[in-house]
Amino acid sequence: MICEGRVRLFKRVDRPSRYWQAAFNIPGRKRPVVKSSRVPDLAQATAWAERTLAMLMPARKAVIDRSAAMPAFIAADFAPTIRNAKRSVERELALRILEAFDRDPALSQRELARQLGISIGVANHYIGNCVRHGLVGKSNARPSRHSRPAYILTEKGRAQKDLLVSWHVERNLTFFRELRDQYERLCRVCIDRGFRRVVLVGTGDVAAIARLALADMGLSGVSMIEVDPQAIDRIAEAAGAERDGAFVVTDFAAPDRVFAVLCQIAGAGRVFAPPVLIGR
Repeated sequence: MICEGRVRLFKRVDRPSRYWQAAFNIPGRKRPVVKSSRVPDLAQATAWAERTLAMLMPARKAVIDRSAAMPAFIAADFAPTIRNAKRSVERELALRILEAFDRDPALSQRELARQLGISIGVANHYIGNCVRHGLVGKSNARPSRHSRPAYILTEKGRAQKDLLVSWHVERNLTFFRELRDQYERLCRVCIDRGFRRVVLVGTGDVAAIARLALADMGLSGVSMIEVDPQAIDRIAEAAGAERDGAFVVTDFAAPDRVFAVLCQIAGAGRVFAPPVLIGR
């Protein structure tokens, strides 16, 4: 138990996993909120649990001593429930499966699972759902007995794919709007604390959004570090050269890991990250 009994770290026994799970006891909720830390190390899982608890309980500042337990960053405006997260994953998988069969009806379940990064059992389950709901028709007409069956999108399946594409675009737009708003708030914090320069750690679309947000807030002196095997050396060099600079996480692939490394090298008081990236 950590954080005044608000969090319990455990490992599942019904489905063995090397990752630590956390059960968060949130006032006003009948059941604990359960999340996976996605890290096997207990110390890292504890740090992740403290950050996540702060986002789930933004109004209870006394739960965690942020100056000692975690670097300062903007508290989350909301915490998505497990049910909503699961629904988003299911829609995302359904969209990618329909798109895959639209490109190649003869795609095997093994190859589909490999492309999507899921197990064959999960792929089989979702393909079965698509067939049962009439989104995909299974053709058993084979040129030879060694050929695989083809999965052909029906008219209902194409209409559903179009709806899922619209949902995907809207979700991404909502995510990037929220991300930009949080980077603007981080910029205000940097200005209020007297930081004259900002180092963005991570490249890509997220970094581009952060640069736009910082430019709109009038913060100059923005530099960028790409996350690669040599990134630690460059971060250490920048931490020594930029004494009056802040470090902002803009890496999308592994923001939690980048966040932890920055705290160790540059110090917690100089590291900032939007909650929408941390603990997702």
